[in-house]
Amino acid sequence: MEQICLDQKIKKILKEKKEYKENEIQIENLKVYQVLETFNSEEIQKISNVSILSKKRSKIIEMTIGEDLLFTLSDLGIGSIFDLKNPKNNLGFLNLRNDEIIRSIHFNKLNLSLITVSVFKEDEFSTLHCRTTYVEFFKRKKSNQGNLIFESESLKWPGFVEFDDLNSKILTYCSQKLEYKIWNLKNYQCLYILNDAKIQEVKITLGIILLIFPQKSNRIKVKLIEIESGNEFWNRKIELKRNRGIEFIEQFNEKILIKQEREKLRILEIKTGKEKIIEKEIFPTPNAFIFLYYSQMILVFSSGKISLWSWNGKKIHNFGKVMNEDQKRNQLFISKNQEFLFCYVEDDLFQSGSLKMFDLNCFKSSTLTFDNSLSISCLIGNGIGNERKKIEISNPLEGISCIYYDQEKIRFLSGNSQGLVYLWDF
Repeated sequence: MEQICLDQKIKKILKEKKEYKENEIQIENLKVYQVLETFNSEEIQKISNVSILSKKRSKIIEMTIGEDLLFTLSDLGIGSIFDLKNPKNNLGFLNLRNDEIIRSIHFNKLNLSLITVSVFKEDEFSTLHCRTTYVEFFKRKKSNQGNLIFESESLKWPGFVEFDDLNSKILTYCSQKLEYKIWNLKNYQCLYILNDAKIQEVKITLGIILLIFPQKSNRIKVKLIEIESGNEFWNRKIELKRNRGIEFIEQFNEKILIKQEREKLRILEIKTGKEKIIEKEIFPTPNAFIFLYYSQMILVFSSGKISLWSWNGKKIHNFGKVMNEDQKRNQLFISKNQEFLFCYVEDDLFQSGSLKMFDLNCFKSSTLTFDNSLSISCLIGNGIGNERKKIEISNPLEGISCIYYDQEKIRFLSGNSQGLVYLWDF
């Protein structure tokens, strides 16, 4: 009965997502785009009471948008807040203390708040601390009125916290107690605990949690549990090839995918137990992949190549080699409805790069063209021991370290290695 209910829930979610057609962009109608606004985190220094800026500028590694506010995070752990409706209205830092280093940020659309995950000097930056702050507080420049969450948890390294928008859940791991907890993303209430000390890895997919246990001899044990209740509905000890490392074990829909080193891809049917073998010459060993639940496809990244595969291991389309082999994840962004992939590709020869866009439903790709003829002015320097100076940035496509596409408002942003964020006329 639980499995039937789970199947119905998954089908309902997929149907709703497939019907979501608002604010789509047509890849055939691409034009030349210009920079509308430039956001500079160093300008926030003038209105902030926290002096956390380093002498060198730091690159943007993460961005998110909520209620027309732009939140950015640099590789030095500095978070900044900008008002997209009024770019001159700098709203301050996310950091509340001089010794606070922010590891990640997450906008919670369920309660219109921003979650920051930080570490502090007092324990040698080893324990994660989570704070939630409503967007309205940021707009009123009262970012210090947020609340701590998960105070009952000891998230000391290698403990962690992960946010799952797909299922509206949060996963935490306490390394001291060897226990995982599943929380409600909307109200931060604990739903249940996974306290089996033998669990080696936890992976969350649509409606299901995959539990992986340590390999014993030539077998590995896996379990599937229903994410809402935590009830187990499937477990199996899977036979493995001896003396072959495991490249990945993943669960998608009603299948388990297993790949060992120098071995073929195996697809195990959960309901029937039948197994399908995909030749290793056909399915490449991926550097990474993204699961497109709404279109029932797998987006595979391998040695700079991008390709689309079905759940059954059949290649649907090959976009070819369009990326660098060491492509950074922050230089990729997939749209909310998983129909478009954006990718920044560096060009060492010209010390610049290009932005590419892939239509994952129509199997088309295009290079987005931006007008760089107008130079952009900004102030460099934090005013503390070094002189502020005005420089001209002639090419906004140079040194892009992070990209973001806001599907609801049809706007594109790029952050670079100089700590600048550009809002493009998209």
